[in-house]
Amino acid sequence: FCVWHTLADHPLSLTFLSLSLLREWARICPDRIVVFYHLRGKKVLEKMEGFDNVRGVELRRLEDIFRYQPEFDVLYTPMWWGHTSFIDRPQVHLIPEVFSPFYPQFYSTSEIELQFVLRNYAVECSAYIIVPSNYTKNILIEKCHFPPAKFRVVPHSAHPIFSDDSDPGIRPAAMPPDIENYLFFPAIPTRRKNHETLLDALQLAETRYGIKPPCLFAGAMPDAPFIVDVPGEIRKRSLEKSVHYIGTVSLPELKYLYLNAKALIVPSFSEGFGVPLLEAMTVGCPVIASDRASIPEVAGDAALYFNPDNAADMAEVICGLYERPEQAREMVSKGKERSKQFSDARQAQETLAVLEDACAAWKNDNTRRMGIAKNPDVQRPLLTVLVFLTWSSPKQVIIELQKLREQLGRALEVIFITPRGHAGHIERLFSHAKYVRKRRDLHATLEDAIEAASGTFVFFSRGNAVPLLSFILYLGEEMASGRVTEELLYGDTYMINRRLNKVQSTRTYSEMELDFEEDYLRDYLAFVVRKDGLSASLRHAQSKMRKLTHLAELLFATCSKRRLYRPICMTVACLRPPPSSEIMLRRLKNNVKHGRALVGFLDRLGLRDLTLWFFDRYQNNPRLARAALRIIKPFRKEARPSENR
Repeated sequence: FCVWHTLADHPLSLTFLSLSLLREWARICPDRIVVFYHLRGKKVLEKMEGFDNVRGVELRRLEDIFRYQPEFDVLYTPMWWGHTSFIDRPQVHLIPEVFSPFYPQFYSTSEIELQFVLRNYAVECSAYIIVPSNYTKNILIEKCHFPPAKFRVVPHSAHPIFSDDSDPGIRPAAMPPDIENYLFFPAIPTRRKNHETLLDALQLAETRYGIKPPCLFAGAMPDAPFIVDVPGEIRKRSLEKSVHYIGTVSLPELKYLYLNAKALIVPSFSEGFGVPLLEAMTVGCPVIASDRASIPEVAGDAALYFNPDNAADMAEVICGLYERPEQAREMVSKGKERSKQFSDARQAQETLAVLEDACAAWKNDNTRRMGIAKNPDVQRPLLTVLVFLTWSSPKQVIIELQKLREQLGRALEVIFITPRGHAGHIERLFSHAKYVRKRRDLHATLEDAIEAASGTFVFFSRGNAVPLLSFILYLGEEMASGRVTEELLYGDTYMINRRLNKVQSTRTYSEMELDFEEDYLRDYLAFVVRKDGLSASLRHAQSKMRKLTHLAELLFATCSKRRLYRPICMTVACLRPPPSSEIMLRRLKNNVKHGRALVGFLDRLGLRDLTLWFFDRYQNNPRLARAALRIIKPFRKEARPSENR
């Protein structure tokens, strides 16, 4: 299957474009497409023609596709730069636009940082990136320094309603009754769309040229920073009689506005493609637009251009359109001819070709990487996994490690650090394992494990995590090419929340500060370290290691390190970032059997940390928790009957 994923649930240009793409795929190759969608997007998709011809899978979260990855060949994300780098399948993402490198004044710091992180994740985990214009491609290469081979240009198309000559559209209810020969500008009023300069130009056209062109603005007014108050700006310039803001419009209403407009005007500073240009040219509406970004690439010679920074230049072009009607007729014929170059069929076929190329490249790349990792000439394993098993560790960890061992052979070495008598349980699930006896002295245990390890790199697991195959293959390629010079490599962790039955990231985009990275390493051990560097750090440690978190702190402080835009491990226990103590204790009292009695007993001993620890263990292993409750029962004071119940 070629897999298509959508979060479409609101009437934006990209939603319409994605639905047009899916509609065409449902016609030409219905047996190859699976649609993953959110519950909110289901309402939109069910109305789409041809949706019944493809297989649809409803997801609660994007990460839930982890469960389905054996069933598909390629994941395509056409709406945003999804954080899906843990998927062990080739991916293709769409990056529709790039504005923040040029216009940082139009964005908050958090938005700029978020776009930076998302772009890097998308490029790192994708076989190819689809962009709608050469302008966007060149920006990503020149300003963001991404490799050119990653990018494929696939132009957008207009919704089929705009090419249906029999459909005149619907007049918007908010449209003034007596307005005609108006300029039309549909856009969310962000500052990069340049509404204010357009209003200055309309005011200048009246005062300098004696022409008072009417104008309609359409577009949602979101509650966000860097939004232009269009109605307020109109009032400020005393243009209420000729300029109107009518808000959000539907597709039929949008078509009516194009058909009856004097011209579409697009004064934007930057556009990734400019879908309104294509919609207007398709219905036969003249176009006057900014000479920036991708706009000349899309409109070509079918538009009149002006400088978006210069209100006088904009006013001159607007007045020229009203004074020379033959110019408008010429643009209409050129626009209709040019719009034929952009079609649903072209977009669907070219996108499908990118997905097929991504699948073929990934299979070749994976075969090559697997060959590097399993190179018989290599005398030592690439990676040693040290697993600190306890009696309550889930057996799923051992099963997942066995799968990796079968795929990688001698490239992967697994050493289990276990209590006495645990080896027999492991041998039933895992073959070719090494064992190290767990001592009370953690420092000595670590020294024994490092001495037994043969791998170039060491990965730690507290009995709840396994490294990802894609990361191990990547590490093997980096080692073979000599690009790994650091002692410590670290990245993201994903967990399978068994209680909620979904995959979750333990890291969020808002938590990118350095101090959080240290806490992150300490809590989740999301790193691999060179064996030599690990041995040196232990030898030169000023004090003995008492906890694995202390080892993580030591390595982070002493080793040369590199953060990777890819995850390193998948935790398989029911782990999650702990909420505050008070919330956890309240849950324990209200939801867990014997909870109140247990909380009372532990609080009397001042062992609140033990209470929180016990709550986690109770959810992971209720049988073990009940056994512990029976042990402490004789020691707790007599409780009231309601508490016993």
